[in-house]
Amino acid sequence: MTAKLLKLRPLPQAQAEIRRRIGQGLVLDFQLADCQGTLTLYQANEKAAGNGVTFATDLGPLRLHQASPLLSLLATCPALLDDNDTLEPDEGHWYWPFYNQCLSPRLHQLFGQIVPRRLELDDGLPCVFEAQLDGQTVRSDALLPLDTARRLLAQPGWRPLTNTTGPGWRLSPPLLLGRTALTMGQLRSLRAGDIVLPQQTYFQPDGTGHLVLGRLRLHGQLDNHPNPHFVITDLEEIPMNAYASEFTPDLTVPGLSPEMGLEDDHDSGATFDDLPLSLTLNCGRLSLTLGELRTLGAGSVLTLTQGTPGLAMLCHDDRPLAHGELVDVDGHIGLQITRLELGR
Repeated sequence: MTAKLLKLRPLPQAQAEIRRRIGQGLVLDFQLADCQGTLTLYQANEKAAGNGVTFATDLGPLRLHQASPLLSLLATCPALLDDNDTLEPDEGHWYWPFYNQCLSPRLHQLFGQIVPRRLELDDGLPCVFEAQLDGQTVRSDALLPLDTARRLLAQPGWRPLTNTTGPGWRLSPPLLLGRTALTMGQLRSLRAGDIVLPQQTYFQPDGTGHLVLGRLRLHGQLDNHPNPHFVITDLEEIPMNAYASEFTPDLTVPGLSPEMGLEDDHDSGATFDDLPLSLTLNCGRLSLTLGELRTLGAGSVLTLTQGTPGLAMLCHDDRPLAHGELVDVDGHIGLQITRLELGR
């Protein structure tokens, strides 16, 4: 058996904050001629393949893929890009000032001047722009440097894609890495340095896994830099019976049958000493409001509190019984105990 400490993929705090702000999506209303339209900003998990076209804007540079259909829907004249979305800057220098004059006034206020430029742009936030106008819908993969994204989201007029009105109650559920069951005798035998392997795990040693909030199963990635957080890559709605099946522990006690007469059994204490306790492996708590819960989508970031990167607790209900380091044991997540609290 080989155990090694986990190393999780880092995510800049600035990008985590921007992803939390975007949530399930942000919408901006605009008008073009006599038509009402919307521009929606979604998160994406990965950068789009290919080079795309890099544009200079008043917000900063950004890169668009399949830019021509999107930009053409935002103005009363087409965007002059060829079929491969490529254009040398000098080829259209005479046209882009005219295009910007034809751009929707609301979007001109948002982006300022939009001009193709030959710029190197490799790092940033992958996202998707979707424009809807007069029955037409076009989408364009985009890459926004973090400074550009911050300036974009600071502009007035953005509204959440999902209605977030309602109580701002804050939720703080534990983030469960796994579940197991141990008897009191097994718990008393634990010592510092021992490794506990959960019988049921929700995360892999590389940090990928899932958690459940209400009727949502959130798939994603645990990151630990600079602060612990969970990045959602996909989510699905699950029926409540599936939720109960997944998270209801099996408390069956071998050798204990309903016909046993416990009222006259003087050894019943020993029997109950062998009852397994349902234990969870926790690594901090999530922190979000009900409004934020409604807007969760792929790319959203959930902040973790009361947790330290690489550390976790073995708990019964909310009571910690053991603390330790998360380790990779032959491809399975485990807890190597550093401190016990059984006597508390």
